[in-house]
Amino acid sequence: MPHVEWIPEVMLDYGQRHNGFGVTWRTVGQPSYYGSIHLLPLHVLYGGDWEGTVYHGTPDEDPRLRTFKPVDLFAPDTCVGLYHDERADPELYYYEFGEEPEPLGLTIAGYYQLLAMSLGFFHWQRALLELATLAPAAPYVPYAHSARRFAEAMPALNPAFDLQAFAAAYQRLRLSQ
Repeated sequence: MPHVEWIPEVMLDYGQRHNGFGVTWRTVGQPSYYGSIHLLPLHVLYGGDWEGTVYHGTPDEDPRLRTFKPVDLFAPDTCVGLYHDERADPELYYYEFGEEPEPLGLTIAGYYQLLAMSLGFFHWQRALLELATLAPAAPYVPYAHSARRFAEAMPALNPAFDLQAFAAAYQRLRLSQ
């Protein structure tokens, strides 16, 4: 693993405690819901060459993308990851390949807690992106399609799920602004 000193402490802790996990699920019947979690082990995350997946080396591409490492590769075209460079920044980003990574305002520790609440619902991270724009005490009303679908489906998948409690958990776990 090159530049081990750039790996945030919270990522090393993740590697010691969990170090990878994967599950894909789909409900039976209508409406149909699905989810995916594919947390990569540290040796894959930091040891892999992500050219052709995360970046393509085109002239108009942000050169920093070469340092981006997927943490949760939950879809073939989207992941949650972080930058591995001298900044050693532990913040995770939502990244639809070919677009700009969007900050989630979480470390892997916070992401892991919210992941358990979300059951890995497909693109549940869109709700996090919306929450990142809200004032901490503001009530959360999802507006993007994937965030609305997440909010509508979760009580059926887990009757104990409460959207406002999820939003409050995000605000409690989020990195300071």
